[in-house]
Amino acid sequence: YHIVSPAMADAIITAIANDYLSTDVEKAVSLITSLRSKVEEASPVHKAFEFALTIASFYEKLNRIGSVTLNKPDEYIDRYIGDYYLFDLYYRQSIQKYHAIDDSLGCFQALEASKHNLDREYARIANKINTEWVRCLKERGNGFAEITHALPQQDFFKSVYNPNVKQAIIICDAFRYEIAEELVERLAKDGKRYIAELSPGLAMLPTETKYCKSALLPHDSLELMDLTLSVDHKILNDTSSREAHIAEKIPEARVIDFDTVLNGSKESLRPIFTGLRLAVLFYDAVDHEGHGSNP
Repeated sequence: YHIVSPAMADAIITAIANDYLSTDVEKAVSLITSLRSKVEEASPVHKAFEFALTIASFYEKLNRIGSVTLNKPDEYIDRYIGDYYLFDLYYRQSIQKYHAIDDSLGCFQALEASKHNLDREYARIANKINTEWVRCLKERGNGFAEITHALPQQDFFKSVYNPNVKQAIIICDAFRYEIAEELVERLAKDGKRYIAELSPGLAMLPTETKYCKSALLPHDSLELMDLTLSVDHKILNDTSSREAHIAEKIPEARVIDFDTVLNGSKESLRPIFTGLRLAVLFYDAVDHEGHGSNP
């Protein structure tokens, strides 16, 4: 058809979801891409096509994944930054698009069933990869010491800090690798203004703020103190304590809450970014949103 009405599109996406989305993904992608352009973007059913296409992308990757039993921990790091991260990316994007669908559409029930199938498949492949990763670490015997292809969290600051240039370091809680990949892609679209690079890091365990976040600051020693990570024998759990600590290491440095920058004027921010050698910004919105959201 040269023109596809919303009612026709609704019926077609129902059939695609029921008959092809998880069983014949190539046909599903072909049908969705050929029909999507014939539906007005303002139409509610257009969001249904976007959701279905993202699920199809997940299944395309799943069908090509091959064996997830690898021999070395570094191989898992390389595979994750190469293509495993796409499972997390497509799943997150599909959930976002699912919640944008009008539940009064006739196709909603079929898409809801597809979403439940996706939930199971995502859980299955994530568990399989994680299980094999743990197996590999145990078999090698040296734990995280076996990994050389990801920067240890405790080495972050000495790796990125350059005393010869002015720098701003933004520390963002709960910012997953796959989201960083998406950010890099967006920044690359404006190549004249931004050049972004991405490399993997290896978090300390357990990956909870009080145990490992402070390790991102300059330090000589890290140790547990009252079930909290201490940095050079100090607990750094707020902006003032972190700023006092970093000032001892780098006199022309400040630790700044990201909201100060977000809500500040050019006049109030100018001294921060012109008079300092280093500004360390803590951005906690992602972490707070995750802890505060309903399941």
